[in-house]
Amino acid sequence: MRSRVVFVVWMAICALALPRAHAQQADALRKAQAAFDQAQGDFLAKKYDDAARGFEDAYAARPFPQFIFNVGVAYYTKARATGDAASYQKAIDAFRKYLAADPKAADKAEIEKKIGVFEAEIKRLKDAPAPTGEGSAAPPPPSQEVQQLGEAKVRGLFVIESDPSNATIYIDDKRKGPFATTPWSGTLEGDHKVIVEKRGYTVVEKSIS
Repeated sequence: MRSRVVFVVWMAICALALPRAHAQQADALRKAQAAFDQAQGDFLAKKYDDAARGFEDAYAARPFPQFIFNVGVAYYTKARATGDAASYQKAIDAFRKYLAADPKAADKAEIEKKIGVFEAEIKRLKDAPAPTGEGSAAPPPPSQEVQQLGEAKVRGLFVIESDPSNATIYIDDKRKGPFATTPWSGTLEGDHKVIVEKRGYTVVEKSIS
């Protein structure tokens, strides 16, 4: 059984008043989170087309590359289960969009390898003779190359934003030095204490997992 991942939105409001622009950003994040939660539910229910549309809605609300990565995961998972060449192509399109959105992605080489395997699988499926006889309705098994890729997993996301922006983020202990500045988004595994601080404003602390 697949487990849920988390999209956590943490708005560290350091200022006394909430500017309109920041309020609009907060509203967009809430829309993205609602779409993400629905999409993940659809993914776990094996409604992969619905899940892909939900992750696309999340990306439309706030364009985090992880959302488009999850679109690719949804279509790949469907393609792997059904042998549907069109779904492999949709997965390719999504993963290319993901790399365009995040050109310095740490998994760029891995994603490019997946795209190459998907392209070869599309050709194999299109060139294969139509099945006949008993059991012909069963989906064709994925190639060995696709099987070697294994199952893809939906990615969670942790978002830290502040007003004013450019606040310093520390993880667990300030003595470790700055981790990043706001706004920041990415993945944090395990239990952590997040500290957000900006000169002239109160330090904000929160424990997350």
